[in-house]
Amino acid sequence: MNRVVLVALAIAMTAFAGASNAQDIDFSKVEIKTIDLGHNTYRLEGQGGNITVAVGADAIIMVDGQFAPLHDKIKAAIAAISPLPIKYLVNTHFHGDHTGGNAGFQKDGAIVAGSRFMFSITGLLRSASCSNRPDWKNRSGSYPRNS
Repeated sequence: MNRVVLVALAIAMTAFAGASNAQDIDFSKVEIKTIDLGHNTYRLEGQGGNITVAVGADAIIMVDGQFAPLHDKIKAAIAAISPLPIKYLVNTHFHGDHTGGNAGFQKDGAIVAGSRFMFSITGLLRSASCSNRPDWKNRSGSYPRNS
């Protein structure tokens, strides 16, 4: 699963996403497109930032959640990929087109975490470039706090 996590993070962080103004979007017209990237990894395209879905042996890791009004459409697209539960939703950064769906997926049982969480579970936080930053110490790993 560690390899899948790294692939999912790499894809999500390199994916291009233009800025969107949520108040000008008709979410009822947005369609979620699923692209199979191989090795049980998928990219979902909808409105805003892309979503990466990595299917493991017993659960799903999702990178970014797009906008809140797309929760049901995103959930349906993921259910079409796998019946497994979404265990983690990892946010690459705190913009509404990446974190808007957090609350809905939390209600569904997913653990929502920020990029610091990904660094810690993949061992990257141990590197000097990350662990010596004072603003990274003693954080819960979830952005925003109390999300």
